[in-house]
Parts: sequence; structure tokens; C-alpha cells
Amino acid sequence: MISWNNLLPSIYGESEDDNYKRLDFLNWLGLSPSTLPASLGKEIKLIDNYRSKSSKAICKLYPIDIECIVGTSHSAYGNKSIVQIFRSLKRAPYYCPKIVNESTFLWESIGKDQLELDIAPVKAFETATLPGCFSLTNGNHRVIITMLIYYTRPDLLPDWFDGQVYVDIR
Repeated sequence: MISWNNLLPSIYGESEDDNYKRLDFLNWLGLSPSTLPASLGKEIKLIDNYRSKSSKAICKLYPIDIECIVGTSHSAYGNKSIVQIFRSLKRAPYYCPKIVNESTFLWESIGKDQLELDIAPVKAFETATLPGCFSLTNGNHRVIITMLIYYTRPDLLPDWFDGQVYVDIR
């Protein structure tokens, strides 16, 4: 088990209100901050060998298994557990209340309709050292929050969610 109080605070600063919103989200998931499940201890590596392509390129979204996401190119989130990244997510205090009140907000932002809905797509690249595994370059907050739900309360996931997140693979 993992305890919230033993995690490092966000590097972006953490007001009492921001921390409350994160803890409120954990409560919504039915999780006790003092005993978080070990599955949230899965480490997301810092994998930063990404070479950016033009952001204006026409992208196509591909489904990848959420469990194949093993890294991030974002240095603030790499080499940390899922729950530690959640504690550090800059946008978590903004997104968590929205997800609690309107969960479609999150599902639209990881689904196959991201482009049609004019949502910046989740972006990832296949890791060089782990074929078939991916590292995120955009959409960390959406994917990490989805992982949090996937590993703790899969019953809250939409019917169409089959363990895959739609990403623009670069």
C-alpha cells in the first residue's frame, strides 16, 4: 500500500485547495489516501528520445493498450509512480472536479473522436528499447487520470473503453 502523505508535493506548488481537489477525486474513486493500492505504484519512466515532427502534420489516431504506456518525455513526470504523477499533475486540480461532475469530459479526450471534437490529441512515440511500448509526449494528465481509474475503479470507465487510448503516434 502507498500513503498520500509519503508522496512528494507537486513541483508546481500545491495550495491547500489544489491538494483538496486531488484528495476529493481519490475519495470519489473510493480510495483512502492513507492506503492507496499497490497498482498505483507502477512506474512511468522518463523516456526522452523523442524527435518532434511538424505539429501541423495531419495526424491519425491509433488505439494502443493503456498498459503499453510505460514512459513520458515530460521530465516533471518521468521516473515516478502513477499516483506520484497524479499528485504532481499541474492540471489535476482543474480537471478532477470536471471529471467527477461530467465524466464524458475525460472519455472524449482519450477516445477516437479527439480530432473531430477539436481536442489536442494525445501524442506518443514507440520506445526504442521496448518495442510495442510507448512514451507520452502530450496528454499526460488525461492518460494518468485514466490509468488511475483503470487500475482502481474500472466500473467507472465508459462501455466503449476496452483498455485502449487513442494516440497520435509520432
